[in-house]
Amino acid sequence: MASRKRSFMEAGLPPMMYGYGDVRVPDSRSVKLVESMVEEHLQDVLKSAVEKARWQGRSSVDDMHVLLTTKNDPKRFAKLDHLIKMNETIKDTKDAHKKVLEVKKAKPSRGGNGPKD
Repeated sequence: MASRKRSFMEAGLPPMMYGYGDVRVPDSRSVKLVESMVEEHLQDVLKSAVEKARWQGRSSVDDMHVLLTTKNDPKRFAKLDHLIKMNETIKDTKDAHKKVLEVKKAKPSRGGNGPKD
């Protein structure tokens, strides 16, 4: 039996659905329906972001273009702005941690014997 590749949302949606009041293990058809709704919404947001980027003469979309798609909805704008900032904080923290590990690797270990003559 060939195993079907799961979408990136399939694992995360059931716990989210449960958190919003669904049963602990929602019906697979419900998960697929919510997944299709989320995909459709993401496509709409990204399509709008691409249009905003093109309007500004840009060939690529950045966080600001996505953020601008929610400018008329203060709650969504604030939440998306917060998520973008948190994502940047996570990236910065990972980079800093990686640099610390590189420095630790590069430092010679100090043995208790001191320099040899």
